[in-house]
Parts: sequence; structure tokens; C-alpha cells
Amino acid sequence: MIIAAGAVLAATLYRAAPLLYLFQIKEYRRDRILSSIWEDGLLHHVYSAPFRWPSRSPRNLLIAAICLCLAALEAYLAISLPLTWNVALIFAGPFVALGMISFGAAVTAVYSNRKKAALLKRAGIRLRESGTAVIGITGSFGKTTTKEWLYELIRDAHDTVRTEGNQNTPYGIADNIIRQVSAGTKYFIAEIGSYRRGEIREICDVIQPRFGIVTPLGNQHLSLFGSRSNLEQAKRELLESLPATGHGYVNAKNAPVLSPGIAAHLSTYSLELAADITLRQTGKDAYIYTYTDRGVTFPFTSSIPKTYLANLLPATALALDLGIAPNIIRKKISSLTLPDDKLKVTVGTGGTSVILNTYSTNVDGFLAAISYLDARPEKNKIMVSRGIIELAGEKQKSYEDIGRSLKAGTCVLYTTDRAFTETAPRHVRMFAGERDLLDALRNAASPETAILLEGRFSQKFIQDLL
Repeated sequence: MIIAAGAVLAATLYRAAPLLYLFQIKEYRRDRILSSIWEDGLLHHVYSAPFRWPSRSPRNLLIAAICLCLAALEAYLAISLPLTWNVALIFAGPFVALGMISFGAAVTAVYSNRKKAALLKRAGIRLRESGTAVIGITGSFGKTTTKEWLYELIRDAHDTVRTEGNQNTPYGIADNIIRQVSAGTKYFIAEIGSYRRGEIREICDVIQPRFGIVTPLGNQHLSLFGSRSNLEQAKRELLESLPATGHGYVNAKNAPVLSPGIAAHLSTYSLELAADITLRQTGKDAYIYTYTDRGVTFPFTSSIPKTYLANLLPATALALDLGIAPNIIRKKISSLTLPDDKLKVTVGTGGTSVILNTYSTNVDGFLAAISYLDARPEKNKIMVSRGIIELAGEKQKSYEDIGRSLKAGTCVLYTTDRAFTETAPRHVRMFAGERDLLDALRNAASPETAILLEGRFSQKFIQDLL
């Protein structure tokens, strides 16, 4: 029976690591974890999700310790159970592991929430003592690119710091404030993410932004917000937090739902619609920028795909409002690049051009990536995606939009998400798992092939492809 108890212990702990990894990447949030289980299936996560080690963060180590103690207790109790019960426990081991990790996450949430509250309080005090003005950036997509470009445009003229990488949670924002903001810091640029109404207001109550940029709104994380109205109202919270003397910048398409009742001055921007801030293409890589509020117009050149230049519109307007001269902005724009996880081109196996677009994925970004790949010179063009998560009831329509784009272009989509095959079957190749997908990509490798990875993939998958 001791051997059987050992088998019960092994069966439980074997799936504990990938399940804890799931909790980690979903930020230990019950809503995000349940959404992932709903989309991918409980059995997939419990039995067959790829084995990945979670990070050795204090919270993960504490959860792991709790699981080890509970698993040891389970094994001890299993010694006295009949063999048939032990067999049942062996098969149920992954479910037991899920329950243990859920319990561990709930216990550690008490400590985590207290730590977050204390850190937010310290961050608020630091901002008030330093007199630093805060620029908040939220939206469905383009937040990080907008933040990085704004930082590049103003940092030489003003002592400016910003949230690092993609750190946009209250904890990440507060941590960046504590580590970076000092008495001489004039501006702090905060990328602000959210999944529910009230979350942006919570962090804005602490950082009290003076300026706010809302990037375009889509259906990213729609299943967590519950509805488009909730998503829009959540993003609107940034604008509601601005003082009457503040200034907000919103996409013209979303302005009708974001603008009413906002006390701060608002400027609209758009690549297609009439707006206060616009961009007109005059030739290959040549554009004319116009900001009517300031009466500023100037030409510039950039090799960045036009779709991504939408992020430049509010960033440039805010830089102008902060006193940066148009001729300086024009020079800086010519040297701007996309962040490393956006359309980063490298050479992979067999001389293949591998394009990494791997931070996150959304419908608008997916469509922009297809257009980019279609325009590349390679003969064979392969888009790779594991699917788009948390789209709720809009998943079918969103995938149909992607399917139409694939049909109109020259790309082939390699995917592990079966839902794509229903939208453009002749342009989609379905694979059972990442190993089969990787083998197919290696077989397609050649100097005449371009492979674009859309969305998150493990570092091992990327390294194996390169």
C-alpha cells in the first residue's frame, strides 16, 4: 500500500507545475482562469496542457509548499485505503492538484492583497511628494507601443520614466513608481490594463493622472468584461479621473461613447475619420501629420507599417502639448521602431525569415499582421497562431473577419485552434499540438519562406524554430 500511496503522490504532483503555471499567467484571477478552462476545456488543462514550469516567485513558492503539505497528507491517508480507492486517486490526481493549487492561491491572496494595498499607498505618497505629473495610457491594444513612443519623444526634454515592458497591473505600476520616481521626475507614463469595471478607477485614485490616452477599443478580454458596454465604461474611467485642467486623447471611432460628460479637454485622433489629430500618406513611407488644436502640420518619413502609426498620433500630440518643438519631434519619429515583440524580423532555420509578433494577440492586430505578411517579398507566407482568447460571443464573427482577410491574401494560417478551419478551410492548416506544428514549420523552412508568429508562444518553441 506504501507503493500505491507513492503513486497517488506522484499523480497529484506531476500536473501541479503546469497548473500553477496557468494560475501564474492568468495573474491568479479566478475570472481569467475560469475563462481559459471554458475555452480550452477542463480536461485539456488538467491532463494534457504542455508541461511548463512556473516562476520561482514568493507567491508560487508558498503555493507549492501548501500543495506539498496537502499532497503528503493525501499520500499518508492513502496508505490505509483499499487498492481500488488508490487507483481512483491516481486517475483523479490532476483534479486533486487543481483543487490544492486553488486553495493555495486563495490563502496567498490574503497576503498578496495586503502587499498590493501597502505598495499602492507608498506609490501615491511618492508621487505627491515628488510632484510628478502622471500620464495614463489604456485601451484594448497599442498601449505599450504608444507608451514607448511617447517616452522617446519627450524624455530628452523632460525627466521622464515609464512602466517597464508590459507591466500594467496596479502592482506593476506601483512597483515602477517606487523604483523609478524621484524628486526630479517630471512625468511618469503609466500603461494601465484592466479586465473589469472599477479596476482603472482604483489605480487612478492613487496615481491621479493629469493626461490620459485611450488607444483604440476592440473586443480583447471581452469575456471578462461581460459586454462591450462594460469594456467601454471601464476604459472611460481613465478620462473620468482627469482633472478639469487635464487633457485626454481618444480614438475618433470610440469618442461618442468615451467623451460625454468628461470634464477634461479631449482631442480625437484617427487614421481614417475626421479628427483633431490626423495622418495623411503622401508617398511610400511619407506622411503629413496634422494637429488642429495646436495649428501644427509637418511632414515626416517612417518605414513602420501605417496601421501601427495610429499609436503615434496621440503620442505626438501630447509631446507637442508638453512643449516639444515640431522639428525635434519630426527627427525623433524617423528613428522610432516598434517594440521588440512587434514584427521583429530574424533569420531562422534554413534561412527562413521569422517575424515575432508575440506579446499578445487581438483581432485588429491579427488583421494588421496579415496585411504586413502579405506585403512581404517571400514566396511562401505562413501565419502561426494558437488562437485568440477571451472573445466571448464575438469569437465567431472575429474569426470570420480573419478568414476573409486570409482568403483575400496570400498567407496560409498554421494553427492549433480548430475554430479557424471553419472560416477559411483552404487557407488554414490545423495541428493537434505544438510539436506537430513545429515539425511542419521546420519542413517549410527555406529562404523563400516567411513565418510570422502571432501571439504568445513559449520561449522553447521560438528557440526551436530559430
